Amino acid sequence: MMDALVFALKYVVRIFIIAYLLTTNWRFLHIKDYLNAPKFWPLYWATCVAVLIYMGIIEMLYCVLVLNHSRRTGGTPRLKRKIVFFVMGITIVTAINLTFLHFIFSTARHSFISAGYWESGFVFFLLLFIAYEVWIWYRPRTTLGFWVMERWVAKVVQGIEQKASPSSVICTEEVALVDTDIALSDEIQTEIFTKKGFAQIFIGEVSILLMDILLIISQRDGVSIYVRSGRCFFIEAKLAQLFNEGQLAWFTEYRKGARVGLAHLVSAVDEDGLLGLDKHSLKVFREVWEKSALELDSLLTVSPVYIDRIEQQIENKEQLGKAVLSQSIQLKSVIENY
Repeated sequence: MMDALVFALKYVVRIFIIAYLLTTNWRFLHIKDYLNAPKFWPLYWATCVAVLIYMGIIEMLYCVLVLNHSRRTGGTPRLKRKIVFFVMGITIVTAINLTFLHFIFSTARHSFISAGYWESGFVFFLLLFIAYEVWIWYRPRTTLGFWVMERWVAKVVQGIEQKASPSSVICTEEVALVDTDIALSDEIQTEIFTKKGFAQIFIGEVSILLMDILLIISQRDGVSIYVRSGRCFFIEAKLAQLFNEGQLAWFTEYRKGARVGLAHLVSAVDEDGLLGLDKHSLKVFREVWEKSALELDSLLTVSPVYIDRIEQQIENKEQLGKAVLSQSIQLKSVIENY
């Protein structure tokens, strides 16, 4: 609740600032003159409404053109999506703004030329909203569109695969689950639960090969382990209780609380700014991913502060003992989310 309130306050302040700049244009430093002018305030509040609409349009385009792109690796290149977003965003808001101003000028018996709009206000408007597009591109989490979409999906980046209390038991049976990367005991009790549209399996014991671990997400209440097949296992434990230092050396941190296996990493980031995983592992992982493309991209997003460190660790991974990757970790009382 507090996070939402802080976000709302910051967003409102942003609207006020942009509206003030649009209203005053190049004379925005004459703050005292404008605040004392009675005619300023009606125009300012109307501009606030217009700014909210323009910001919403640009953020919606970002969500549609960038966040919701294809989950496949063969999707539209990021550079092309970037160009389309910038051109389409500024074109739409400019067209709406010109239509709105044409109506205002006509009622006041003015035109764009007589008002001198092309030489001053128009250029200022373009620069201001192109700058806002750049802001969105590099800081999407500060926008309302991203905030709404992030809460629309079943899970958010920081809350991915958190353990939830089961609401209903579908079945309980003894099974033997064998996969290319996971080996379970022959006789273990599993329980399948459903909650909010996804299912969970309680597993008595599981053995996971280090070579097959793709991602490790460490949270307050436990650790989520993603393997190459796309399966996710959650256990209530600390990271240090599951892995020793030698094993963790093969998993580089790419975001706070998130690690990726160096064995499957070819670069710090790919062309989309996501983890530069090898194509085979990424393809398999995307094909079995059940949730939204937004959530997957959020899971694979790299924090810029870690990029240099990741690149250095990729260069030095040949010096690590590869025999460690053949080791397995034994987990008990595990929940599998799918």
